[in-house]
Formats: sequence, structure tokens, C-alpha cells
Amino acid sequence: MAAVRKWAKVLFEYGTPLSPALVPVRETRSRGLSPRDQRILSMLATGLSDQVIARHCGCSTRTVERRVRWLSDRLGASSRFQAGAEAVRRGWL
Repeated sequence: MAAVRKWAKVLFEYGTPLSPALVPVRETRSRGLSPRDQRILSMLATGLSDQVIARHCGCSTRTVERRVRWLSDRLGASSRFQAGAEAVRRGWL
């Protein structure tokens, strides 16, 4: 039950802001993630679609699709949900 609470807290923290300027971006240079990748990953973890993420990041849907695929490969995830869960497990979010 504690894991569910922790996951809900993380989702709430990253799920509330919709403006890219309001999405918290943590230091990610040690993981090799750009601020845009960090923003995409945090919005991905909230369950937003590629189209919505692209609109909030100011880039194309195709760019988001490529970055999501790259992030999923890097995390060893086979689904969007698994990528978000793995990012939380690793402390990326």
C-alpha cells in the first residue's frame, strides 16, 4: 500500500502542471537527459498522449514519439506505463 501512495504522490506532483514552464525539471546531466527529455518523461508518467506532450513542449508529435521510444529503450521498458514506473524506480522522477 505504501508503494501505491508513493506512486500517487509522484503522479500528483507531475500531473498537476500543464505548462512546460511549470513542470519541475530536476538536474539530469548525470543521467544524460536533456531538460526536454526530463519534461517529456514526467508528462509521460502522468499518462498524457504524445499530441498533448508535443503541444506543451512546443515540438512536433513525431519528435515526442522519437524521444518516448528513445527513453523507453534506455529504460528497458516495453510500454509507456512501464517506462514511467521504471523512471520512478530509478529515481529519475
